[in-house]
Parts: sequence; structure tokens; C-alpha cells
Amino acid sequence: MLDGRHLPLPFFKLDKKFRILERSLAAGKLFAEKESFLDLADEDSRRKAEKVLSSGKNDSELVLRTLQSPLALFKLNINTDNEFLYLILTEQNSKMEMLVQQVELHRRRLAETDLQLLAKKEEAEDAYRKIIELSCPFIMLTKKTALLPLYGDLTEELVSANAGRLLNLLQETCAEQVTIDFHGVGSITETGMKALANLVKEFTLMGASTCFASLNPVQAKQVYSSHTTLDATYVSSLSSALETYLL
Repeated sequence: MLDGRHLPLPFFKLDKKFRILERSLAAGKLFAEKESFLDLADEDSRRKAEKVLSSGKNDSELVLRTLQSPLALFKLNINTDNEFLYLILTEQNSKMEMLVQQVELHRRRLAETDLQLLAKKEEAEDAYRKIIELSCPFIMLTKKTALLPLYGDLTEELVSANAGRLLNLLQETCAEQVTIDFHGVGSITETGMKALANLVKEFTLMGASTCFASLNPVQAKQVYSSHTTLDATYVSSLSSALETYLL
């Protein structure tokens, strides 16, 4: 009878509970000494190893832990009798390398996709910032008079996103009169009105007077119900404001 220990390939003799009864010298050089063959499989492959050994299916592939590598791919040839299982393992180095390369390629593609998504996110954020700025432009009508037409809903976010830019422009232009036109405004939130009131206070501290123009009855009621103290004058329309401050 051939002594399995001298086979030139990794060989194992197992009992029906997959305990290692005998192994070849080649297997001893490749694998750590374990009581059960299942202990040679990595955690993710252990259940598959048990299924393969139970079925006795030949040419199955398993990822096993060797002394040189925590992930090595082997093809199994299995023979069985009433008492034992006989395994011969063939290492699939090239196939494992190909799988590793595929995983690495997939990782790189994911990284590239993440960068592309990040770039698109930054583009979207830039576009959003431009929309916010367009919702609150600062237009110099004369050397001392500026027009600030508002568009969209007057919210705290709208005012806060533009406050720094508007204050810088006011300082750069040395404008003394700012007309805030409400003709393009939708709804007015209470927090938005309070944020605008704080901005008007900043205008006043910087030496600029503020005028509110084109408030419709609903907006006027919203401004009044916000209980916000405003250091501003009111005119019924933008044309009235222009007549007052430009002529």
C-alpha cells in the first residue's frame, strides 16, 4: 500500500468528521499543523469547505491558509470510502493572482468612481452657490446707491449664505443707500426676516441707509408678524424708490 506521506503533492487523510489523520510531507511544508481540515480554511470559506467535503465533489476550489499566505486557492480531488476521505490539493497560483488583480482593479474603479462623484458633488455645490448669489445680487445704480433685488423665498439660509458677500461689496463700493426690492420674493419665514433685520443693522453700522420696496400686502403682514425691529424705510414700489434716491 502506498504511503501517503511521500506523495509529491499536499495530501490529507480525514475521518468523517474531517479530522486530519494523516498528511503528506508536502502538506506539512505548506500548512500549519491542525487537528481539523476545516481549521485550514479562512473564516469566509469554512462553511464552503464543510459543504465540499460532505458532498465529496471533485475539482471544487477552496481558499485555504498556508504558512506563506493567508489566502491561497486550491483545487481539491477527493476520494472516499466508508470510513475516510482522501484529499489531494493542487495550488492555483495563477488563478489566485488573477482574482487578486480583479479585486484590485475593482477597488481602483471604485476609487475613481468616488473621485468622480466627489467632483460632481463639488460642481453641484458650486452651482448651488451661484444660484444663491443670483437670488440676491448687489447692483450699483450710482456711486452711492445700490439695489438689492431678492428672488425666491426669504429664508435664513438665503440671507446667511449671502451676508458676508453683501457686506464686503458694501464696504468696497462705499454705498450710502441700499434699496431691497421684494418684488421677486415668495414667502417670508420668521427666521429669514430676523436674519435680514440683522443684515440691515450691519448696513446701518457701516453707514448705509436701507429702504424696502415692493412689499405686497401678504409680505407686509409677514414682516409685521415677525415682530422684528427694522432700521429701514418703506416705499410701495421700486420705481418710487428710484425716484426718491436717484432723482
